[in-house]
Amino acid sequence: MKRWFLAHWFALGVLALAFIIATLGDAEQVITQSQNACIGLSPSNGSLLWSVPFKTEYDQNIVTPVVAGDLVIFAGLGKPTVGCRLKKTGDKWTVAPVWENADMPMYMSSPVVAAGRLIGLTNRKSGQFFCLDLANGKTLWTSDGRMGENAAILAAGDTVLALTTNRQLVVFKASAAKFQPLAMYRIADEPTWAHPAVVGKSVLIKDKSTLTRWAW
Repeated sequence: MKRWFLAHWFALGVLALAFIIATLGDAEQVITQSQNACIGLSPSNGSLLWSVPFKTEYDQNIVTPVVAGDLVIFAGLGKPTVGCRLKKTGDKWTVAPVWENADMPMYMSSPVVAAGRLIGLTNRKSGQFFCLDLANGKTLWTSDGRMGENAAILAAGDTVLALTTNRQLVVFKASAAKFQPLAMYRIADEPTWAHPAVVGKSVLIKDKSTLTRWAW
């Protein structure tokens, strides 16, 4: 990564290199959360394209934003999950809030878009999976609580794979009318915080001391 890019990140208060690259309108941009905002940067020169103030307790903006069409969706500890629409007029970007859902905040887990819905894990009820309507942000369904402190979530079409810190790999359909796991596998003896990697017809799982390859 170029030195100027790192300098821009540090100047903007970015704590971690958790970002996405997306094309909105005709412009490719780098989107992330800083300590105090959700921001878009130009990948060509590192300039700030737009910024939405977003400050959480202890300055812990951990959730990686996601893009669905022209919506940028982000969330944080004790804050609503927010969907904002970006629009470019001339050389300037404007950001307008479209919806927010105060019932489904997120702390560490980053959501995914699957089957036209937003799938994530809220930190409420000791970890609860949820599904939101992308059009209006309304909650379509939630799981029971106590799913885990965190979940690394992957989307493969309509199928969602979620690896929780409770050592479970949970498989379910995003488009279902309710949370109904297709399968739940106990895949480790120690907590699983690392992100899984799907390779062909297998998945790599890393716990505290072991890397294991599981075949479907």
